[in-house]
Amino acid sequence: MAERISYSFCESLRNKQAEAERAMLEEFAAGVYTLEQPYIRLNPYLINPLSAAVAFRTETETAVTVTIYGKEYQKIDETMVPYLGNLQRIMNFYIVSDTEYQRLCTMSQEIFTYNYKLEHAECFEAAREALSVIPTGSGEEGNFTARVAKDPNDKNDEWIKIFFPLCFFMFLVFIFASVSVMFMKLSNDAFEERERYLVMRKLGFAEKTLEKSISKELGTAYILPFIVMVISAYFSVHALERVMHENFFTIYWISITVVLAFFFVFYRLSVSVYSKNIDIDKY
Repeated sequence: MAERISYSFCESLRNKQAEAERAMLEEFAAGVYTLEQPYIRLNPYLINPLSAAVAFRTETETAVTVTIYGKEYQKIDETMVPYLGNLQRIMNFYIVSDTEYQRLCTMSQEIFTYNYKLEHAECFEAAREALSVIPTGSGEEGNFTARVAKDPNDKNDEWIKIFFPLCFFMFLVFIFASVSVMFMKLSNDAFEERERYLVMRKLGFAEKTLEKSISKELGTAYILPFIVMVISAYFSVHALERVMHENFFTIYWISITVVLAFFFVFYRLSVSVYSKNIDIDKY
């Protein structure tokens, strides 16, 4: 008789936390909460029953202050850069001066964090098992150890691997379409400019001078959109970096290089076709 093995599917904590946060923000946005009647959600991230999230709106923009052991601190800046990895999703961290840190150490317990990024994803399970054997306590001193791990083989981000090639394909399509439109527009403009170059030729302008004039005119037509694209793309990529907490500097410059190559090829073609359309050799 075959033995039956029962199993149950447990949704990852990361997904549960994301859904809980989304529901919390939607509930807060739908209500009117003030300092006297704030929005309170107990255990917002499902890992600490003794924690609570408190949110409210103010009539005017107000600086955020934090009180630690009876002393009030004013928060002057905030960053979403994941210096401490997933810990920043479930805990709040504040940076204070060295003097203030030494003062706080005398009233609280220090916590040391170590972050590691595995070079080879296949070593994840072995590394997690190796860290699991570290004792969780060390005698009477009350020191404890714990670990937080993010599985690099997590399938929750698989959609990005599919979406990225699609975005790259659309990127090439839009770039090709853009330069093609510019190429056709400039090529047709040559017929309208034919008379002007005829007059310049009759006035004694050399053929090389006319060719330089065409190159500069078409070069300006291509370089100005390229500069605007580079500047706008920089701010777009920078905003995307802040949202995804990733460094897209290399991708940005590779994209710029690809676009520049497209623009240069079509620029050379435009100069050749433009000169042919105005029959510059004929004059």
